[in-house]
Amino acid sequence: MRMRITSLDEKQLSSCVANNIWGSNRNIFNNWETGDILVFCINKEIAAAAKVSGSLVVTGEPIWDNGLFPWRLPLNFTHYFEPGNRIPFQGDIRDTFVDLYGKRYGYVFLNKFIIKAKPADIIWEKITSSTNNMCCRE
Repeated sequence: MRMRITSLDEKQLSSCVANNIWGSNRNIFNNWETGDILVFCINKEIAAAAKVSGSLVVTGEPIWDNGLFPWRLPLNFTHYFEPGNRIPFQGDIRDTFVDLYGKRYGYVFLNKFIIKAKPADIIWEKITSSTNNMCCRE
């Protein structure tokens, strides 16, 4: 499983889900593949997961209110967790990140590195065993 993780705010996640897309202000997508999983965290909680569903698109169409992010990947959101139903990053997920990447594991988020198997498996198990609110999104 090829999994990456990112952190953002509620409004930006809503734009991603509404448009089935993830964007960057620079081309970071050279090593991304269709089927890669991107996990979205808000305030140290897992809020959503999506699979890359196509190839890189570069466009100037505005989607987000905090930047253009013209390099974009289409996504298929598979899981969404409402506030109050989100998966805490603290605990065994965080502990595994610290064990494998050190206390400064934030660079894994910032650079969207592929997560090593052990934390990826823990995260995916928690995602797939939690109540999915994707069906309830407007």
